[in-house]
Amino acid sequence: MKFMVKQFMKFTTTSGLGWILDFLIYSLLVHFFSSFISNCISATVAVTFVYLLSVNKIFNVNTNYAKLGFVMYLIYQSFSIICFSILINFLSSFELFSIFGGFKYQSIKILVTPFTLFTNFVFMKILANYMSKKGEKNGEATSFYSNV
Repeated sequence: MKFMVKQFMKFTTTSGLGWILDFLIYSLLVHFFSSFISNCISATVAVTFVYLLSVNKIFNVNTNYAKLGFVMYLIYQSFSIICFSILINFLSSFELFSIFGGFKYQSIKILVTPFTLFTNFVFMKILANYMSKKGEKNGEATSFYSNV
């Protein structure tokens, strides 16, 4: 359990950097595109960044399955990004968020962030576990289980 908490903290830090990247891109794009399109673009850049750092530095997956894992991660993230983009777009229609003035969309994005962080960590943990097991079945050395 202690290892998982440490992993979560590392993932949170990496995701935090990804989120800053996401938020900066989103904040720029929302002036030119809808909140849905802006979030889709900015989140795609951010999740790619987080995956590339996480797979080796946090979850220690060093197998040939990292490329397959990336495809699976992108499929999951496509679904997740679309769902959270719809949620952001939906929440932006409420008058309540007008109190934030020109930062309405950014405020809503901040509101949904803890939910995206949690779901992303759970999926990445499951995916890393799967990739490590596949590597072990095929005789590849991995360091994932040595840390559990």
